[in-house]
Amino acid sequence: MYDYLRPNGCNPCCDSNNNNNNNIVVPPVIINPKDDKKPCGFGKLHDFIYFTANPQDSTVNEVLISDNVNNPTVISQLTVTNIKKGDLIWLNGLFHIDNDKTEFITADVRIYENSIVSGQEIYKATIEIDEAYHDDLTQPIPVQDVKYFSEYTSSITYILVVSIVDTVDNDVFLNRPITFTASLIR
Repeated sequence: MYDYLRPNGCNPCCDSNNNNNNNIVVPPVIINPKDDKKPCGFGKLHDFIYFTANPQDSTVNEVLISDNVNNPTVISQLTVTNIKKGDLIWLNGLFHIDNDKTEFITADVRIYENSIVSGQEIYKATIEIDEAYHDDLTQPIPVQDVKYFSEYTSSITYILVVSIVDTVDNDVFLNRPITFTASLIR
């Protein structure tokens, strides 16, 4: 483990990395709030907020995805409240895209804080989806991020969105199942 990244008082109990450290491209960064009662990397789940949309729901399963990155398709939003200094929020999501176009498309996936405004994004991924009949049907799109809070925050809303960089032509759809969760770890 990289001792220079370990906060004061953090013992090596968390060194469960079985990989050869010589092949790590980016060394791990460990953030441990100043709490002598918690060993490094340990926290308790304090709150769990979630959104799910299953294929069995009675509403329409496919939704046309926007091809405008400034007006993306909102997949879900979650609000977390009463975030204390030193808390972590683990965001985790999964949704599916169905590309019925005859060529591959590029999906722009983002998570915003509080509003869909430039500069408010905390996560961005660009993902290529194969054309129709080539592993395109319900292509899973995972998202994941961890946020550390250095001060009290009364409320924060996370908004998961997707848009297609190319022209959609009514051929690219958001599919279920959809899951978006926020875990508050204290």
